[in-house]
Amino acid sequence: MLILEVLDINTFYGKSHILQDVSLKVNKGQIVALLGRNGAGKTTTMRSIMGLTPPKRGVIRFRGQEIQRKKPFEIAHKGIGFVPEDRGIFPDISVLDNLTIAAKDSADGEKRWTLEKIYHYFPVLKRLRDNKGQNLSGGEQQMLTIARTLMTNPDLLLLDEPCEGLAPQIVNQVLFGLIKGLKEKEGVTILLAEQNARFCLGLADWCYVLDKGSIQFDASATDISQNQEVQSKYLSL
Repeated sequence: MLILEVLDINTFYGKSHILQDVSLKVNKGQIVALLGRNGAGKTTTMRSIMGLTPPKRGVIRFRGQEIQRKKPFEIAHKGIGFVPEDRGIFPDISVLDNLTIAAKDSADGEKRWTLEKIYHYFPVLKRLRDNKGQNLSGGEQQMLTIARTLMTNPDLLLLDEPCEGLAPQIVNQVLFGLIKGLKEKEGVTILLAEQNARFCLGLADWCYVLDKGSIQFDASATDISQNQEVQSKYLSL
């Protein structure tokens, strides 16, 4: 079932034309990846969907409803959870308060994610629940920002550069398994923007390759893994 549809969006920063006719689709239960080098337009695509940098042209539909003119809080209320590149945790309050302050029911009134469930998937956060956000390591902060977003009970999770600033060991041994488990065990639908293409190709069902603000190629992760031309030209692999 189609949950997100982006059709020919064009997004600007001032007079700079960043996204040019970008289109993509995400079906319920999928992990879809936006791949590309730094500056390709991945984060702008995420911000456009979330209403933080609204497109000037094009259409964005979430569960069949147009959202491209909605405010970010309205889009969040409809069921899209956003994990930004800069994490954006509250540094001066505890892990527990970071989690509880975000808690809300899903758009359909269900409460799929509770503290108990969060602590099951993120046991480190239970151990650190009384620590302030600013005292966490980079990996722990990333866990917290993903967990905090899940506490909003989203129908679609946007993950923007989750590997950024993390040690390879954390990426490969912790983050990879976590995201895979969210999809396979909980059925979480994820749109993942990431410069680390190898990380994404091991997780995603479908991938869109961005370069200079345009979609240059899209295919299954398996097909892209076998396409040396695309990897060399757009992904630095």
